Amino acid sequence: MELRTNVVNLSLIVIMGLSYMFGLLMNDLVFNLTTEEVSRLFYCTLLDSFFKFPQVLRLAIPLVSVGLVLAIKVLLTLLGKMHAKSTENRNLEFYTFIILSFLGTLAFIGSVSTAYWHLCHTEDNASESEALNRMIKFQIGIGGIIITCLMLQCRVVNNLYLKIKQS
Repeated sequence: MELRTNVVNLSLIVIMGLSYMFGLLMNDLVFNLTTEEVSRLFYCTLLDSFFKFPQVLRLAIPLVSVGLVLAIKVLLTLLGKMHAKSTENRNLEFYTFIILSFLGTLAFIGSVSTAYWHLCHTEDNASESEALNRMIKFQIGIGGIIITCLMLQCRVVNNLYLKIKQS
């Protein structure tokens, strides 16, 4: 029972980190709904904060926490110390890890590179409009990825809670 409780705690860390990142994403989407100039200024300022301390912690702490906890959960699963009898939970952990590691990383890099190269380092207004449209698509993708992973982790917690309740 103690291991199940610890796994629930790890899943809750992932859920809180993903929820925080979803909140940041919604904040970004609000600026997409303003004028192109305001959006451009927001993204260029935001990108600048990625390289300054302590502003970088706003994104680094949840990203590192979620990534580290998911890596630990996958490693424990592979070693057979977690979800030994639950194929569903084992699969849910792998799906979350793969979706965030690959799709999430690609979408985040695409979003940041679009902002960097097509919003902050260009004078072409037509390019800005196109870049903002591309940013919205990346952000919708990132939002879908986060919501999918939140649902997967909530399912893990629900399954573990039911097992704890039964024992």
